[in-house]
Amino acid sequence: MSTYLWGITYDRPTREEARRRMRAAKAEGAEYVEVNVREGEALGINNGRYQGWYSGPNYGSPYDERMAARVAARLAGDAKKHNSGTQTFMCPECVDETEEE
Repeated sequence: MSTYLWGITYDRPTREEARRRMRAAKAEGAEYVEVNVREGEALGINNGRYQGWYSGPNYGSPYDERMAARVAARLAGDAKKHNSGTQTFMCPECVDETEEE
């Protein structure tokens, strides 16, 4: 299976904020990846400067966008009450949402 990547950032967060991002992503079955936390660790990525992004399983649209939205909601402190800290990718409430025309 391929990987869905989103939320690329070049601004280094505090360690506390990076851990918060990691927890939110993990709760939704994804992860927050960081490279060059110490300047120059991986010179082949972003010329050795900090870079971070979210990474999760690529299930295709609309599931990928919903996973990204759930991570963002967790970070905003606004996660749906049915999310209990476990992966919610296939919860009926999320899958059955219909788009308004």
